[in-house]
Amino acid sequence: MDTSKTSRDDLESRRRKPDAKGVATPLADGSEWRLAIPSTRADRPSLTDPEVDDVWSSLHESLLLDGGVSLRETWTVARRLLLKNYDLSDEELGDLLEVTPGEEASRLVEAVLSSLFGERHPAPSYVDWVRASLLAAGLATSEISARDLPAVLSILVATNRPVAPDRFIAADLDAQERATRDSLV
Repeated sequence: MDTSKTSRDDLESRRRKPDAKGVATPLADGSEWRLAIPSTRADRPSLTDPEVDDVWSSLHESLLLDGGVSLRETWTVARRLLLKNYDLSDEELGDLLEVTPGEEASRLVEAVLSSLFGERHPAPSYVDWVRASLLAAGLATSEISARDLPAVLSILVATNRPVAPDRFIAADLDAQERATRDSLV
């Protein structure tokens, strides 16, 4: 009976912190591990928790300017995201992030980018627009009844606080079309 998978899975569960959540991805040991999704708050010294500000900017710029990212920066972020969710030694981290070029490396890059920038998804919905509008207006923690929400949003749009819903959705669709067109070229 092969017990190697059981022992690998045990390491992930033994090292996982109680509040661990994030993007599940298989790592070098073959087990699924969760890369933390950084939270952002402007009132902290670091915008992100776990702190990935330095490489977050660099990865974003690389994606925009070069169309790809550095594996070295990917490893740096992956280490920080794993340490947010797990108690791991440097040796264990090194072993988990030992990926071969090709499919394994691509899978790690995609998981890291998904943790940092979110997964690609269909055009934003009304709920996405409402959430973005309330966040932008500083109303994220305010409880607003469904009956009052249309009036609040109308006032916000009239005072140019959020982007109007049709522009919000159109901008995302334009970005998706550009990305699709660029991938074909």
